[in-house]
Amino acid sequence: MRKTAAFAYIIILCCTVLCCALSCSCIGPDKDVSSETDIPAEVTDASTQTPAEPTETITAAPTEAPEDTHCPVTVEWLAAELMYRCYEGWIALEQADFTDIMDRNADTDLFFYANQLEIECVRMGLLDNILRTSSGEAFISSVIDESETDITADIYVFTHVEWADPMQSEGAGTSIRITVDKQRMVIIAFDQPNIHEGIYSVHLKPLAMRFRADGSSWEEADKNAFDELHSRLETNGGF
Repeated sequence: MRKTAAFAYIIILCCTVLCCALSCSCIGPDKDVSSETDIPAEVTDASTQTPAEPTETITAAPTEAPEDTHCPVTVEWLAAELMYRCYEGWIALEQADFTDIMDRNADTDLFFYANQLEIECVRMGLLDNILRTSSGEAFISSVIDESETDITADIYVFTHVEWADPMQSEGAGTSIRITVDKQRMVIIAFDQPNIHEGIYSVHLKPLAMRFRADGSSWEEADKNAFDELHSRLETNGGF
């Protein structure tokens, strides 16, 4: 009976050892247990892909705003620009465009006619020729009147002028009185009350004022004065 039990125990032990040996042989020394589990293809692909580098966005450097070289419109600038364009007409032998800096009305009309007569004198050789000119400087001598809408001032203007005569000093200075509309910044009146020479003060204005005093409208009086002086110029070579 004891032999039978011992024999049975040996048989059970041998079976146990044999099962363990068979189990190890199935796995094998190089067999990875984790390889028995299937891994989805998309997971494998995602894990093997190289992450894309972030795209660099290049932003253009901001450009600097262009420098504003335009001169601010002031009473002094208007006076200097007025006389500069006046002399420009002497060079071109035709009147410059003043529409953006001065209205043409009863208080400025004589300036236009005086400038036209000056150009005719240059054409006839009665006034010196100008080679070149540029805008100069203007200085307010005194403010005659000022309100919320306009300002009247006496201004001395020096214009850069190169005369054809080399013996004549460069530049041209004159005193003018202008009224400026402060809202639109344009000249609405012109005069030269402190000048006692030249076409405007000596010839044109006195004659036009006589025509106006006789009852003519300012348009008719100024045109008649211009026509009479122009006729004298062509007939007599002077006023």
